Amino acid sequence: MARSFTGYRVAVALQTHSLGGRPAYDPYQRRVELYVKAAPVFRMFGYYQVTMKALAHACGLSAPALYRYFPSKLDFALFPLAEPPTGYCGMLLTAAADAHADPLRGLRAALEAAVTHADLIALAVQLAIEAGRDERNVLSRGRLDSLDATVGDALLHCVPALGPRARDFAHTLVSLVVTAGASGASLSPEELWRQGGPVVRAYLLDAGIGDARFCEVFAS
Repeated sequence: MARSFTGYRVAVALQTHSLGGRPAYDPYQRRVELYVKAAPVFRMFGYYQVTMKALAHACGLSAPALYRYFPSKLDFALFPLAEPPTGYCGMLLTAAADAHADPLRGLRAALEAAVTHADLIALAVQLAIEAGRDERNVLSRGRLDSLDATVGDALLHCVPALGPRARDFAHTLVSLVVTAGASGASLSPEELWRQGGPVVRAYLLDAGIGDARFCEVFAS
């Protein structure tokens, strides 16, 4: 399952389309773009030292304009942990998977999208822990359970044969990202694939996906 992610970030089609066929303005996709731009500033200063003014500058906006997308710094910091139905992870995985007619290739696309964006989710976990020193229930068990459920639903959508094990599968993958965020460790896509690849293979083979079929989709 080796992948080269140097200078690469999956372009997930989250945009809707107008009647003329052009991509319509999508405020959700715009928030994703803003978070990507702000991430280096969040990493450099952490939750408490950064200001909305500095984040707005990184995004190329005025502070008042940034508040139109995120009502507070906390909302901005935790955007990748947003819960369904419009949560970051759910939208990301669904859009990637639905772009493929083959469900297993859709799963691969969803996992690649998740891996490529995992550093942003880990950053949000790190920021949530920092904010949690003063803000109660920022990184609640319920929020993490919701993240597990979102990923589990995406896995089950692609491979129904996973059945109830989809949630355990999701929890194992999510835990890799949450652990990195909690420890402040860097999380490259290559390292996440190295850790998560054997997990993906084990669960899919257990769900009845043949080894040849797995290699056809994931080793190419």
